[in-house]
Amino acid sequence: MATLPTNYVDDQLAESMGGRRHYNMTTDAYGTYLTDVTEYTQRGSTFAAAQINETNTQVNANTTAVADKLSKTGDTQNNTTTFTSDDTSTSPSSFTSISLVTSGETHSSLFKKMSQAIKNIRWLNNNKRTTGAYDTYRDTVAFTSGDSSDSSATSWTSVSTLSSGLTHATLLNRISTMMKNTRYLKNQISGLTKYKFSSYAAVWSGSQDITSNNYSIITVTGTIPSTTVNYSIIGWGTSYPLLNIGTISPGSISGSNISFSMFVANPNSYTVNVTYVHLFIYVIYT
Repeated sequence: MATLPTNYVDDQLAESMGGRRHYNMTTDAYGTYLTDVTEYTQRGSTFAAAQINETNTQVNANTTAVADKLSKTGDTQNNTTTFTSDDTSTSPSSFTSISLVTSGETHSSLFKKMSQAIKNIRWLNNNKRTTGAYDTYRDTVAFTSGDSSDSSATSWTSVSTLSSGLTHATLLNRISTMMKNTRYLKNQISGLTKYKFSSYAAVWSGSQDITSNNYSIITVTGTIPSTTVNYSIIGWGTSYPLLNIGTISPGSISGSNISFSMFVANPNSYTVNVTYVHLFIYVIYT
């Protein structure tokens, strides 16, 4: 659109003209014509066809612009906006923090923030698991840990059961507390004396008649590895099926030898001539 001048001025007549223009009349072959002989202190601007045409062209353009101008409730579907976009068609590598959207912002500012939000949605989509759960391996979790070093794990802490719907902070607190309990148990076990359990066979031989309601006291002597100490007899048995082994009498230990007496009875009224009894001695030793 043309820029029209706004510095037009009028004729200014000299004082001697008395406020009137003066003309001389001249007659020639064509007739009489007037010649302006007025004295001016300022000649006025020219406003002729050229200026009128410029003015009319501008008026016509303004008329079209006014017709195209939107009202407050107009449709902006064909408007365009120039702005800096942060959106990308490639895989976004990071999440962008976006400042708050506020009233009175320019279109370019608003669309920039929108483009950042769309880029963030692409990033979230690229970082989700195929099952639909978001991948949190990059994230951190703030929680109160119940774990401690081995030396500080001096007591057992009760832990509520794990259940669905608990927050990550609660789950990790309970799991870390159980880790501390594991350290406590390890400390307790490491302080115990370790025991071995084994069995050794000893054979009593000889002729002993055990009839109904009779009994016999059999003394058994066995050999235990000489490297063992702190023997403790915890049980016994026999390979002879008809005998009922009674209560064991206190035994004695001397070096690698162990001996004790046991009560043997025949409650089934069998006549049994015992020639041997294969006895199994069970001991615990450190």
